[in-house]
Amino acid sequence: MGLLTRFARICRADINGVMDSMEDRALLLKEYVREMEEALNSKASDLEVKRGELAKNAISLEQYRNEAKKTDQDISSALSKSRDDIAKRLIMKLKHIEADIVELENYVSCLEIEIQELSNTLEEQKKVCEQIKLKARIANLREKTKGTGIEQSALRGEIPDEEVELELLKRKDELKEGAQTNGR
Repeated sequence: MGLLTRFARICRADINGVMDSMEDRALLLKEYVREMEEALNSKASDLEVKRGELAKNAISLEQYRNEAKKTDQDISSALSKSRDDIAKRLIMKLKHIEADIVELENYVSCLEIEIQELSNTLEEQKKVCEQIKLKARIANLREKTKGTGIEQSALRGEIPDEEVELELLKRKDELKEGAQTNGR
């Protein structure tokens, strides 16, 4: 590698470092959270569109089934009147309707699976988004309380050793008292 290439990399790295220190991390976190929420809203809207499409196709499927029943009745009626020519046309029509029903049932089934998967994914991503929001709030609080004397461990949810020791002693005392009352 040439000397100029190394020098250029060092300059770029230094510029990136300066830019990173100039950026307000809290604002970046807020922007990332906003982008995640927009993506989640977009997916939720896609899910609603799919659910609407499913409802529309379920109605169509019911209409096809009703038409198939009516056509079947018409075939029986034509046969009872010895109208084989009409019965043949109606049978042809029924076969097409039945093929459409099978195709529509498959499509509805695929839509139901797709909706379930999208719904599950959306729920998981909402949980992740909420966790990231919480972490962003904690990071924001850390930045605000830096140098103010507020313990950073409290912001991280860490429990001081003294508190753990105190709880241990309380529980030991309760256990001894319980054993004494049971022994009497």
